[in-house]
Amino acid sequence: MHPHNGTEMQNNPNSKTIEILSLMQSYYERTMDQWRAISYRKVISILMKRTDHIVTEEQARAYHPPH
Repeated sequence: MHPHNGTEMQNNPNSKTIEILSLMQSYYERTMDQWRAISYRKVISILMKRTDHIVTEEQARAYHPPH
């Protein structure tokens, strides 16, 4: 767990993507589609930890979080 101090989005190169995914997550939460909302939440969490800008699908798929 990492503390949130409100600056994560400012320094994140994927902040625009995270913003859009957050809107989609909110939509699915409102429509009671919990599985999609959970999936978006997981992706957002992964992107917030990345320090490189994800541009291609291959880059996104290449990341394997530690277990």
